[in-house]
Amino acid sequence: MHYRNSRSSPFKPSPARGEANSHWTIWWDMHRRAGTEGWSRAIESSEEDALQRAERFLKLGFVVHAIKNPKGAVFMDEAQITGHFAERARLAAAAVGFGKRLR
Repeated sequence: MHYRNSRSSPFKPSPARGEANSHWTIWWDMHRRAGTEGWSRAIESSEEDALQRAERFLKLGFVVHAIKNPKGAVFMDEAQITGHFAERARLAAAAVGFGKRLR
């Protein structure tokens, strides 16, 4: 079953005609699959929003296969996405540990 991801909101108006193809695509699923057949996709309007969506999917335990830029090229593959958020988590943990007193 194919789903068309579209959201409309009075707070976030639909893109203008020229901007209609300027979306970032997050390819994700509940389980890792071979190839691209059957992957779910989510669409965001910016790189930052795409990274936030990918991070949410990872936190929920989903597999994020790739993030593609508006031109359709792979911006980050699965390994890069996992590494990006693992590094952020490591830095956040180090920052929390930095404030602790040593015994």
